[in-house]
Amino acid sequence: MFPLEGIQYARDIIGSAPWVFVGCVSFEPRWETFVAAAEAVSLRPNISHFIFPIDDGSRWHDECLQKQESHWAKSPAKTTWKSTKADLHLFSANPSHSALEMLEDVVRRANVKAIKTLVIDFTTMPRICYLPMISRALQQSIFETILVVYTKPGDYRKGPLTSEPVDATVVPTFAPLPSPGKSKVPIGWIPILGFGPCFASKITERLTDFDMRDRVYPLIGYPAYQPTFFERVLMDSARVLLELVKSPDQFTYASAVDPYETREAILRIASSAAQDIHWIGSPMGSKPMALGMILAAQERPITMLIARPRSYHPEYSLGTGEIQVFPIRIAGRLAY
Repeated sequence: MFPLEGIQYARDIIGSAPWVFVGCVSFEPRWETFVAAAEAVSLRPNISHFIFPIDDGSRWHDECLQKQESHWAKSPAKTTWKSTKADLHLFSANPSHSALEMLEDVVRRANVKAIKTLVIDFTTMPRICYLPMISRALQQSIFETILVVYTKPGDYRKGPLTSEPVDATVVPTFAPLPSPGKSKVPIGWIPILGFGPCFASKITERLTDFDMRDRVYPLIGYPAYQPTFFERVLMDSARVLLELVKSPDQFTYASAVDPYETREAILRIASSAAQDIHWIGSPMGSKPMALGMILAAQERPITMLIARPRSYHPEYSLGTGEIQVFPIRIAGRLAY
């Protein structure tokens, strides 16, 4: 399987079947690109639910929230789809648990109506939400067809995108982090590199209690969405990890737009090491690559360890690009 571009592919796969949609409201305009495109081809879900993330304590909280509320008030998601919406405080005690409760509610509503098709739009969904939600959705037998959709950015702003990184967090629904013992547990770390050096640094701080040695295998999105994105990743993240990487051969590349290629790369890395290695994954790059890591974690145990920013810049991304459609399951069978 390969990524599909354009709303017509989602329409062709869904057909006339009833379907459920889960998305995320954002201050970024691209959050509703799929909604608008679906409306344009008369593709409307039977049930739709949106996360409304709130960055409590963010330095840009007021500006981002104002944009987000304005977008929601005018969106077809509210006015035409009559979607339900739930606030999610990103720095509450357990935001992942809140996201999973929202998904469970959607599953119950779909079960009542015997709806077997699920579409998740994770374009602007925070990692702490979409990682456990997609993983849990893949475990739901009720959904015979699952599509994940993503709208590319037109561009990213040139300056800092985020600020104030917080300590690394283990994401639920994946393998737990081993408990440190008298002898250090041998681990391998696969960081998918992205913008900003501080996130990789925060995660390495969390891994000091384990025997990592030279088992660090950075995964870089190449080809990237744009050549400048690849260069920015190298400057921001790759240089931070150079002292942890024994050989340049440990750097692996997969297309930034292709989750299936990322899945294969991760499984290849893991299969080449000793069987007693506990694998840690840290998706810091593109969301399609993060989806690839989620898929790999369905086939072998991987702990998801992420570092989050407290603040997102209100001009995080600029404009919108193409809609990508990633079939995960079609008519009860894996699509990859």
